[in-house]
Amino acid sequence: MLSELEQSLGMHPPAGAVGEKLNLEKDAVGMLLEAAGMERDVVESWQSPVAPEVLEARSVPFLAGLPDLRQIEDQQIVHDYHRFPGMTGMDAIQVGWRIYRRSGGPSGHRLFVYNANRHSVETVTGVDMIYVNEFTGSVTTVQYKRMRKEAGIWTYRYDATAERELERMAMVDKSVLR
Repeated sequence: MLSELEQSLGMHPPAGAVGEKLNLEKDAVGMLLEAAGMERDVVESWQSPVAPEVLEARSVPFLAGLPDLRQIEDQQIVHDYHRFPGMTGMDAIQVGWRIYRRSGGPSGHRLFVYNANRHSVETVTGVDMIYVNEFTGSVTTVQYKRMRKEAGIWTYRYDATAERELERMAMVDKSVLR
């Protein structure tokens, strides 16, 4: 009974080099949380995301074992900004832009992607990413929203920030469609 209680109280990584690495990562995450003025209690709720033998065989980051791992919207945007399936990307001359070319397709088929997140373009337009398809002559804008898992279901809670972003996007649409 006492050992079951002890098991529920905190992180119990495997022994050896893997456990040592996970403990170091745990301490680093805890320090970062404290530096940001947050509680580090969440690091104690770590549970191995995989079977112990899998932990021994391959590297599994400490963060993967936290129960409510939150995706950071900024990181999601950067992740997507650097990938576009079926196309090869490279940085453009202007910072914030990437140029993608269709793999194995016509050389003139280019897609320009602008990361507007946290820049004046986002403030004015309400969007995080702008896609300009040179081949079709079209523009697509995207506003990212981070979802949270609530009762096992991925959910987005609409709020005043989203309302303001939608209003700005509608104003851009209205001015462009004149």
